[in-house]
Amino acid sequence: VVSAPVAVATSTLDTVVTSTEEISSSTLNLAPRLSEEPRIRVGVWKPEDFVQFKSVEDDYNVYDGTTLIGVLSKSSLGVLKFREGKYKFKSNDWEFETSDYLRLSPINNQQAVFELLNFNHQVKWRGGSRNFNKYRGALEYRFTQDGKTAYVINDLLFEDYSVGIAEASDSAPLEYIKAMLVAARTYAYFIQQSTTKHDGRNFDVVGNTGDQLYLGYINEVLSPNLIQAASSTRGQMVTYNNEVVITPYFGHSNGQTRAYSTVWGGPAKPWLVPVKCKYDKGLSRFGHGVGMSQRDAAFKAEKEQVDYLALLKYYYTGVEVEKMY
Repeated sequence: VVSAPVAVATSTLDTVVTSTEEISSSTLNLAPRLSEEPRIRVGVWKPEDFVQFKSVEDDYNVYDGTTLIGVLSKSSLGVLKFREGKYKFKSNDWEFETSDYLRLSPINNQQAVFELLNFNHQVKWRGGSRNFNKYRGALEYRFTQDGKTAYVINDLLFEDYSVGIAEASDSAPLEYIKAMLVAARTYAYFIQQSTTKHDGRNFDVVGNTGDQLYLGYINEVLSPNLIQAASSTRGQMVTYNNEVVITPYFGHSNGQTRAYSTVWGGPAKPWLVPVKCKYDKGLSRFGHGVGMSQRDAAFKAEKEQVDYLALLKYYYTGVEVEKMY
């Protein structure tokens, strides 16, 4: 469930929107704004000691900060650690140490998969005993700017991040999965571009529900419908007055969503005002209640054959959906 940044309370918009209760299919602005797909940096792990890295698909350049030091060949083990004030890298063939951070980046394929051998990352409700320890793209091992916490950061293409997000069941209606994916993609881009939420930790979003649950490559393997949804909505994001906006979502409401200002304070956000959720009626609220009710949206998609664009425009009032890349 997405959490939104906290602000100071000033005003609210609490009137329930009813004019959009009858939802119809919508169109999409397909002219891309960006010249290429952006990248995103995800904080995926806080290792207590060391990191065991192995590439599954490509040779990796190894950097001392931004300075190239050597190459770790495909399937070779690299160990990254921090000892006595120095970052240290070691493979079977060579090693070095530095006061700067460590970065490993694929040489030939920017979507290459790597594995973190000593990362035990199981999510019982998602894949049972599977270990979600494989990711696409580049890795950085570095401390937060206050020097207190080491993070493994996954630097990858936005679409590869999007299909690693595990916020919707793959058995849910496809139009709902599309709506969730567009909302999740939008949320991440907004946090990256329009906030300083994680600047002190050197990444854009955290890989848990402090932002969105990100499980990396294994989530792709388990989610063929998510892959289809990502392909058909590639680069699409929610905008209000031509600006990408924050798009929180949550489990289910008690019959209507809540205004942003009611929950987190600050100036009212006119796309985040209360709307009715008829399939949530009679339930107790699960989650913060702002934006899209996942349960209500899934039922609308299943029972009313509502498409993803109309779902997004229902829960986020007055928005458009635009292709950013």
